[in-house]
Amino acid sequence: MAAAIATGDVAGLEALLASDPEALERRRADGTTLLHQAAHAGQIGVIDLLLDAGLDPEIESEWGHTAFEWAANMSQREAALHLRSRGAGRADLWLAAALGLLDEVESYFDDGRLRAGAGRSPRSGARLDGWPEDGAFRSGDAVSDALYIACRNGHLQVARFLRARGADVGAVGYFGARAIHWAAGGGHGEVVDWLIAEGADPDERDPKFGGTAAGWAREFGHAALAERLEDRIGPGRDDDHEGEV
Repeated sequence: MAAAIATGDVAGLEALLASDPEALERRRADGTTLLHQAAHAGQIGVIDLLLDAGLDPEIESEWGHTAFEWAANMSQREAALHLRSRGAGRADLWLAAALGLLDEVESYFDDGRLRAGAGRSPRSGARLDGWPEDGAFRSGDAVSDALYIACRNGHLQVARFLRARGADVGAVGYFGARAIHWAAGGGHGEVVDWLIAEGADPDERDPKFGGTAAGWAREFGHAALAERLEDRIGPGRDDDHEGEV
C-alpha cells in the first residue's frame, strides 16, 4: 500500500483496500495512518479516497500530529489546504506559519501582541524526544516556534512579520537545530540570507548531527546553496552533514 500511496495510484489502492478492508484503520508503530502517509506524499487523490472511505482525519501520530498537521509540517501545502477544505485540522499560529498564510498569521495578533491560546503546545501523551526542553516549542515561545516552521518551509514574509513581533531567529527547533539549519536543508536561500542578516550564525553546528547550515544544505541536495555558504565561511570549516533529519 505504501507504494500505491507514494505514487498516487488511487485505483491500485482502492483494489488493495477492497481485498483487505481492515488496512484502512491499521496504524504504523509510530501511530500514523494511511492518511498521514498520503499527506506526507502530497497525494490529494489518495487523500480523497481515504476520507471518502471513512478514515478519521483527526487520528494523531505518536508525535501528536494529525494528517493535516503532518502535511503542514512537511511543507505539503496543497495537501494540507485540501485536507482543511475537507473539514480536517485545527487552526493555530504555528499551522498558519507552516502554510505561509500571512493574513491568518496576522489575525492571531492584537496591537502587536499574540492573542492568548494562539500558539500550539505539546499534547498530552505525545512523544517529545527530539524537542529540546529549552526550545521554542516546549518552552512556550509560540512566536519563535512559528518563525522556525515558517523558515523551515520557506515563507519569508511570514518570518519577517514574526521577527517584527519579537521572534528569536536563534531559537532552537526540532533536533535542537535552529531556523537557519532547517531553512538551508529546505534549500530556501532567500530565507537563509535574511536569517544571517538578522543575526543567525551560519557557522554554528547543530547538536544532533554536528552540521552547519552549509552541511544541511548539502545533505538535502542543495549543492549551490551549500557552496555559497561554504564560500562565505572559507574552505575546510564544514564537514558534510551526515545522517538523516
